[in-house]
Amino acid sequence: MFLSVFEMFKVGIGPSSSHTMGPMVAAARFLDMMRASPFEFAGVKASLHGSLAFTGVGHATDRATILGLAGFLPDTYDNDNADAILTTMRETNTLSPADLPTLNFNPKTDLIFDYDTQLDGHANGMVLMATDKQGDVTLSQVFYSIGGGFVMTEQELAAGKATDEGTPVPFPFKSATEMLKMSNASGKTIAAMKRSNEEARGGAANLKKGSARLWQVMNDCINRGLETDGILPGGLNVKRRAKGIHDALLAERGMNQQAPHTINDWMSVYAMAVNEENAAGGQVVTAPHKRGCRRVASHSALLPRPRTRCIKIPYRRFPADCCRNWGSCEIQRLYLWGRSGVSGRSGVCCSHVRCSPMRCNGRISRTGRKRR
Repeated sequence: MFLSVFEMFKVGIGPSSSHTMGPMVAAARFLDMMRASPFEFAGVKASLHGSLAFTGVGHATDRATILGLAGFLPDTYDNDNADAILTTMRETNTLSPADLPTLNFNPKTDLIFDYDTQLDGHANGMVLMATDKQGDVTLSQVFYSIGGGFVMTEQELAAGKATDEGTPVPFPFKSATEMLKMSNASGKTIAAMKRSNEEARGGAANLKKGSARLWQVMNDCINRGLETDGILPGGLNVKRRAKGIHDALLAERGMNQQAPHTINDWMSVYAMAVNEENAAGGQVVTAPHKRGCRRVASHSALLPRPRTRCIKIPYRRFPADCCRNWGSCEIQRLYLWGRSGVSGRSGVCCSHVRCSPMRCNGRISRTGRKRR
């Protein structure tokens, strides 16, 4: 089963890939269904079930669902524009997605946290509905957010998606054993095999452009976290700490008094910056789970930055580190494939803790390269 590096490392929003990013993607898919439908619609409704209902407020699931129904997508998310759309929605009780009529939507009555009804397919279930002028539901779809930003309809989940679709790839390994055999036979590293597979599917130019985009979002996220202080949203009055620690590390640079563990402090502050941006609902790169984004971003930030030098890193210094990301992506894919019967995707939520350290080690060691 081929999973692109851009499926494992996705540009998204915090704080959760399954509870924030997934519902937004599901809502956007539902808008496409509405556009393709012959019916005329006057309103939309949504109901959240299972974990999406019980933890939805803390994960901003309601906000993500509304923005998704307004036409927002995680990879093009603009926070200022989102706030303006939400303000207009509260004033008018309407949403105006592109290529659809203005839709009635009252967040108090049309977005339901259903704590009593558990959907059968997955703990993270939601039902999206479109209504006519009389308020009758004329289109309805059950979606499941199965982790890592992956979303399936009720029908897709029931059918299963364990088959590969698309152009054949040169290294179609399905296990670690097959991966190592192909690596030894070809003389290529895991990252090099992944690169060949990606270029076979999407082309070298798209791989380069997409990788540059991932690094830009990662780097911007780190810098926002290091430059922003104050209190995180959510009502718990949690204070941001990354900026204060970063300022202290910068102050120590010229004092010739650096402790041996200073390099760990730098890596930790990069991870903390991403963690705080994620908690604030900012744009991050999933890896593939939001809890993994801080691990991969901190390693990605540290390796091309000689100890404590400048934060602003041009992409031309990043291609070697990007290759490590490609190799770590394959380690994640194999782990998820072995833990789930649905393309490895529904195993994302339960496997990220075990797999993230392996991915980071794979990145640093450039896993699969032969010793000289």
